[in-house]
Amino acid sequence: ILSTHILRDLDGLCTRALMLHQGRLIRDMRIGEERTERTLRAEIGLGSEAAEQLFRHLPSAAKVEMLPSPAPGISAALISGGYDVPLERELNQALAKAEALLMRLNPVQSELEEVFLTALTAPEEGNE
Repeated sequence: ILSTHILRDLDGLCTRALMLHQGRLIRDMRIGEERTERTLRAEIGLGSEAAEQLFRHLPSAAKVEMLPSPAPGISAALISGGYDVPLERELNQALAKAEALLMRLNPVQSELEEVFLTALTAPEEGNE
């Protein structure tokens, strides 16, 4: 048993994670032993429909999940692809072609951190 608030410590050490928040169990999950993909969070200055088309046409993007707009005129998405593919370069080339601005591009720190943050913001069952 390992107790930590640094979730990336669990990668490679554990096969299961129980996530607690304020003394409540909010997630029980298996941890993948092999990570074959990485995820980037991108925010671009483009309308949502055009942004979705741009993201989905990136040759190396294995998965695209559109996110709520962080501000008017800005679209956001999680883009997943292999560790060995040029996602950033493809995104920059597509943005240049579309004459759109890259507002923010960050690697998702850890799959576990993303799962924890999603679990924290999910509505509780029966409390809607």
